Amino acid sequence: MRIAVPLSAEWRLLLRTCAAAPQTSAATRSLQQFDDGSVDWAQLADHASEHDIGPLVYHNMRPYSLPADGARQALARLKAQYCATAIRNALVYRELAALLGALRADNKPVVVLKGAALTATVYRNLALRPMGDVDLLIRRDDLSEVEKLFERFGYTLEDDYREHKEWYRTHHYHLTFRRRVTAAFTMYCEVHWRIDRPTQPFAIDMNGVWGRVAAVSFDGVDLLVMPPEDLLLHLCLHTCKHRLVGGFRAFCDIAAIIRHYGPSLDWEQVRTRAVEWRIGPFVYVPLRVVQELLEVEVPASVLQGLVSEEFDDRLVVAAITEALERRVSADLFPRFFDLRYGSVAERGRVLGRVFSRAAIAHRYGLPPASRQIYWYYPMRLKGVTIDYAAELWRFVRRGRQTISQAESRSQLSRWLAPLQDDRRP
Repeated sequence: MRIAVPLSAEWRLLLRTCAAAPQTSAATRSLQQFDDGSVDWAQLADHASEHDIGPLVYHNMRPYSLPADGARQALARLKAQYCATAIRNALVYRELAALLGALRADNKPVVVLKGAALTATVYRNLALRPMGDVDLLIRRDDLSEVEKLFERFGYTLEDDYREHKEWYRTHHYHLTFRRRVTAAFTMYCEVHWRIDRPTQPFAIDMNGVWGRVAAVSFDGVDLLVMPPEDLLLHLCLHTCKHRLVGGFRAFCDIAAIIRHYGPSLDWEQVRTRAVEWRIGPFVYVPLRVVQELLEVEVPASVLQGLVSEEFDDRLVVAAITEALERRVSADLFPRFFDLRYGSVAERGRVLGRVFSRAAIAHRYGLPPASRQIYWYYPMRLKGVTIDYAAELWRFVRRGRQTISQAESRSQLSRWLAPLQDDRRP
């Protein structure tokens, strides 16, 4: 069942560009269709930048003559992101090569996850896929020795992980390390020993994951990566964990896996493992989103096998709306809806998150235990007002339509709630 979702001219062009490889007839048609002045190219560049797809959009658009000065200016902005991503990822891979070499020398197997794995297997281009950090999977028994190795390389644990390390070791699934490599570049590494928290009602077979890893080589670096079926499942689950608003880049990643592996992708294994891991609905929704928006085909039998007949497909519509939302707006809703119409407890939770010590410490780069945090509360209030003033005004102006959308997002948020419990005792 195809879903009709109203899209702006900017998003229609972005989606067609992301869905088509460069120099294909589909990409050519998508650009010619909007050669009539209907696209706000500055807005298009804003969307691409907010959703971390600027490099991919530039790569797919650059073979073509663009229709106006505004289009060329937008493409110049995206080209700058493309070049910056190439430089940053080259530094990331240089650091990654050193870490992986040291881990191999210590006989510590490590699997590269997410962005670094996609760059090495699917994109095969350092400039296409922005990475905020590198995610590595190790065996749980190796954690202490891996931590010592990171320390030898000059890495330190992020403040919250250092202060509550034992809790994270017992109740969580990763630790985050950082190292200042240059004045302009800090390397962040998330070291995982599981795919998700042990408190989740999932049954992810980590031994099976380790038994299926494969070796690849990219940019002179030898890596272990998940097979495409496991990588696809992990990305779908991770996208839902981030409430579908971690940037449209995540959906481009999922579509890129499906296109790259094509007929060799074992869809029956995707379905079987999703059911065995008890994550079927959290795989179904991202797959439906990329099917609707990015022109990839997912076998109907696979989709049907991921959810029950009672599954409410209105969640897919809400997910599409959420996936394309501005990042500021995505953060605002459904929290603002809960603040405006929720119970006293819900309102308290929203305010508690926005003005928590952890939120202020993270926003202003302070240690969580610092007494200076209290001096930053007025700045936090001012910052929230500036960030969300436009969205609050839009909420007032659009009235019932916005409330309806907020209710839909609230329903989606309730569905995603099992993935959101990251709270420490």
